[in-house]
Amino acid sequence: MNAPPVAPKSVKSSASVQGSVGSPPAFPLAPQSAPPSAPKPVPPPGAKGSVQAAKSGSGSGSHLPELPLIGWEENRKGGVEAWHVPPGATKRKEKTYLGYAGKRLLAEWEKLNPDARRLTVERWIRDKRAEKGINL
Repeated sequence: MNAPPVAPKSVKSSASVQGSVGSPPAFPLAPQSAPPSAPKPVPPPGAKGSVQAAKSGSGSGSHLPELPLIGWEENRKGGVEAWHVPPGATKRKEKTYLGYAGKRLLAEWEKLNPDARRLTVERWIRDKRAEKGINL
């Protein structure tokens, strides 16, 4: 018994490969690009390095006392930097870096009552000034 002859399969047209009107093609013709990312924020002028901004008085909200000729600057690591600021000094090169009070030291100072805190910070500043050869 002979099987009836089978007709060859027809080749689909390019229209049927891509799908019907309104549907996306079965395979993309160009690679899909990621959506554009949001623009990166531009840091404010003067916010270079580890220092965020100059502050007078308490730099970190940790109730540091305002001391004469001292400027406190917050640091990205969570501490503050102490700077000797002579009268009329406005540029960084006119100031002298005294030292860094980290989060742990600030936490210790925070536990003290305000009078003891002031005396402790004043002593720390006095020692740092002596190390740098600054005599008042």
